[in-house]
Amino acid sequence: MGSAQVYLKQHVQHMGTAQVYLKQHVVGTARVYLKQHVVGTAQVYLKQHVVGTAQVYLKQHVVGTAQVYLKQHVVGTAQVYLKQHVVGTAQVYLKQHVVGTAQVYLKQHVGTAQVYLKQHVWVLHRCI
Repeated sequence: MGSAQVYLKQHVQHMGTAQVYLKQHVVGTARVYLKQHVVGTAQVYLKQHVVGTAQVYLKQHVVGTAQVYLKQHVVGTAQVYLKQHVVGTAQVYLKQHVVGTAQVYLKQHVGTAQVYLKQHVWVLHRCI
C-alpha cells in the first residue's frame, strides 16, 4: 500500500462514430471516480464523484453543435478544478486538477474515431 494508488481502465470500441468508456480511480486523501461516455456524434455523459469532506455529483449531457463551458470548484479536503469544452462535431477537452496527496491531470481529445489520453500523476511525499 502506497500513498496513492491510481487505477486507469480504458476501453475503446468502434460502434457507430466512436464509443469511449473511461474509468479512473484515485486512492489517497480524496477518492475521485470519473466516468465518461461518448457515443454518437456529440453526446457526452459526465459523472464525477468526490468522496471527502463534501460529496459532489456532476452529470452533464451535451448534444448538438453547441459550446459548453463547465467549471467547478470544490473546497474541502481536496480541491477539484474541472473545465470542459465541447465545440465542433465531437471534440472534447477535459482537464481535471485534484490537489491533495496526489495531483492528477487528465486531458482527453475525442475526434471522429481517435482518442488521445494523457495522464500525469504526481505523488507528494511528506518528510517526517
